[in-house]
Amino acid sequence: LTDKEISKLMKRAKGEARTLLALGIYTGLRLGDCCCLRWECFKDGYIDTMTLKRKKRVVIPILPQLRTLLGEFEKSGFVVPSYAEKYKNEVTSVSEEMSKLFRASGINTSVKVGKRHRPDCTYHSLRHTFVSKCIEAGVQPHLVQEIVGHGSLVMTQHYTHLSDKAILEGFSKVFQK
Repeated sequence: LTDKEISKLMKRAKGEARTLLALGIYTGLRLGDCCCLRWECFKDGYIDTMTLKRKKRVVIPILPQLRTLLGEFEKSGFVVPSYAEKYKNEVTSVSEEMSKLFRASGINTSVKVGKRHRPDCTYHSLRHTFVSKCIEAGVQPHLVQEIVGHGSLVMTQHYTHLSDKAILEGFSKVFQK
């Protein structure tokens, strides 16, 4: 997602939906991990949690943007309690709600392939965006791998989608002394 698309999403989202989006954007956690994230996982400057899919412990630095959005951390229970309940009862309803938010923000959520449509941009795209932003900012790939809980650097590379700007800036340094 572009910065402009992220901005549109965050402006349109309200309440817990906004918090859920921010968790995805600024942590790279999967939808289920964000829905089920508890305040107790927030430590001094980082989030320490176990992923649902791989049962892997991840330690994620809390970016200033997320800290500002969440406010103080001395809370208990789920960070987004209504989404934790929805996710527990019906995973697809949370995914569908997020897709509606993407579409309402002008972000195309499907692409036509032959006669069918396949998902193109979903909540999971926030994970790809987080990985890409980290790499563009110069975070070492093996650190990004650890933060998001990928099993290999190959997977982290698969999630990396560099912006045209990042590519041009990178190549502008070639042959410079």
